[in-house]
Amino acid sequence: MRAVVSKPRQRGSLTFETALVFIPTMFLFMGLIEVSRGLWMYHTLASAVKTAARYSIVHGETCVSSTAACQITVADVARTMKQRGLGLDESSLSLSMKAGDSSVSCEPVTNCLQNGTAWPPAPYNLQGLPVQLQAQYRFGTVFWPFGNRSFTFNARAQESIQF
Repeated sequence: MRAVVSKPRQRGSLTFETALVFIPTMFLFMGLIEVSRGLWMYHTLASAVKTAARYSIVHGETCVSSTAACQITVADVARTMKQRGLGLDESSLSLSMKAGDSSVSCEPVTNCLQNGTAWPPAPYNLQGLPVQLQAQYRFGTVFWPFGNRSFTFNARAQESIQF
């Protein structure tokens, strides 16, 4: 005949083990969401800078000479950047534009929405000359446990004037 060995009861271990697994899993899940949000913001920033640079290079000297309606301003480039940067906080977004020796800085980008200066300015609007746009975005997160809870994303685009 076999002797029956009784096992000690393990009361409360389910709650404890659930807490041991649940808490790190939630941190991983929230971290994954925050990293994904950061990547989305960076991709949006890079795409907005590229679009604004493209907008700048197709409105060069020939375009300005052809019709007055074709001329663009700093405000037009800033507006293009703002519209393409859907989801980016405008107060955390800055834009710097450079063509030759001429440069314009918009910090934040909303400061340039009323700037009627022609862009790119003469004589830097000739075909083949480079136009450079650089943007910075301050990305804030509540899940970063150490010190400063914001990161600065940088994006840059340089193109040559086409028309």
